[in-house]
Amino acid sequence: MITVLTGAVVILTVLVVLDLSLTVLLIKALREGKLNSTPGGNDHDHPDHPEGGFEPTAPTIRPGSPVPPLGLTTADGRPLSQILAEGRWLVAFVSPGCEGCEQERPVLTEWADSHAARGERVAVVVTESSQRIDAFVADYPFAVVAADGVGDGEAISAFGVATFPSYVRIADGAVTSTALELPGHEVVLIDD
Repeated sequence: MITVLTGAVVILTVLVVLDLSLTVLLIKALREGKLNSTPGGNDHDHPDHPEGGFEPTAPTIRPGSPVPPLGLTTADGRPLSQILAEGRWLVAFVSPGCEGCEQERPVLTEWADSHAARGERVAVVVTESSQRIDAFVADYPFAVVAADGVGDGEAISAFGVATFPSYVRIADGAVTSTALELPGHEVVLIDD
């Protein structure tokens, strides 16, 4: 009986030491930036990525695709998929702490103002929990705002978003184009 207990203690000790070693290596890799811990799978500050070689990519959903069915609701409780099914929309995907998102916000505000007369509206999908959405509603008063949860949320995955900010244009429930930037008042379109 003692040999079985001794063997079990030895095995548990080895497993604990292995677990601690892996945890230390993981923490070290995260601190050195060798692993990415940001929502969406990529660094938010893509132009200044310290490791270099980062390729920002537009959302992978193809033009002509219907708006994916989403369980998300806007900050005021409306189903996002239902809202995007009618009219013309620019959907902006943003993330808290994203420098590029903060830099683009004034340009997005101007874009929304200049395109409102043309009937184009803005929806902002934030990688944040719905409990913390009020701050983003205040930041984007011109837009319909929806929280997509922290990390790879439902809309982030459905639209294929990997870089923040990213933009998708929609007309009558179908994707018309995807983009990475809003220079001036025009969206730089990336069509496949």
